[in-house]
Amino acid sequence: MSKPFAVALLLLSAGGFAQENTSSWGFVNNLPPGRPAIFGYVTTVDGKPIANAMVEVYLNSEFRSDYAVTDSQGFYALALSQRSELWEIRVKADGFLPWSTRMGILARERLDVVLRKDPRPAAEVTPESKQRRQARKLMQEGLEAARQGQREKAIALLRQAVATDPQYAPAHNNLGVQLRLAGDLEGAEAAFRQALQAESFDFYCRFNLAALLYDTGRYHEAAPMAEQAVLADPTSPTAEALLARSLLALGHGQRALEHFQRAQTLSHNQMDLELEISDAYALAGRFPEALATKKAWLAKHGTDPRAPHVQASVAKLEAKLAAEH
Repeated sequence: MSKPFAVALLLLSAGGFAQENTSSWGFVNNLPPGRPAIFGYVTTVDGKPIANAMVEVYLNSEFRSDYAVTDSQGFYALALSQRSELWEIRVKADGFLPWSTRMGILARERLDVVLRKDPRPAAEVTPESKQRRQARKLMQEGLEAARQGQREKAIALLRQAVATDPQYAPAHNNLGVQLRLAGDLEGAEAAFRQALQAESFDFYCRFNLAALLYDTGRYHEAAPMAEQAVLADPTSPTAEALLARSLLALGHGQRALEHFQRAQTLSHNQMDLELEISDAYALAGRFPEALATKKAWLAKHGTDPRAPHVQASVAKLEAKLAAEH
């Protein structure tokens, strides 16, 4: 599934945002031991290198989008800040069909990509406008400033990007990310809604807006927006989890449970959702399953700071079930 370049605002840490690395084997070989990275070649179906292809690497558990640009040999290399099983890689180049995949990046991973020519006649392909090219350049400069911790500069550049091309949804979306990080929730919400006006089916601005609504306690608004994010990308475990959390906050235990389980399946059980799943079981009146899930969690996380609270919940559930019998 291919999506436009954008940064999603999710619920965890505010790490770096964009990174354009030197495309050389030397860069890969000189990485510190254990540093995760992805590298390889982008070529045509007959093996010819594709220069200036954009390789975007998006992590679904942070609001970050890192990228690299292929050199004249079609080579790219990108160092990442952390290991994860949930990376999404997207590759695009002028005149070619976009390509994407999801994969774990736990060490130095090689990924060679073959792009196919766009079969549409040139007359049917809308050329990118000068305004769009300039807006994208400003946005990438803003992402780089954000990665370096220069948030005010990043916001200024992203404001220039949306002023240059008001219909460029990724620029609005990334502006919303930075405004939220700066504590301007009202401005962030406005930016996300502007992104949706520019591109109503965009996954990232749908998710970002839903996350903001959830975090500010507006669960009745968050749930339908999270559902729209799931529709835009049915393969996203974090969107499923956000929808489940919103439904849980609204008291819809069974529906929340279904989406939590879907999130676990999509993430290959990489997401820590057991306690929320147990709460959904309890809300749905499925107390034996809620108890079993909490006990399973305690067996694995006995030293977790949450363990005493979970143990107290286990005692209450045991008492409830004993009283029923």
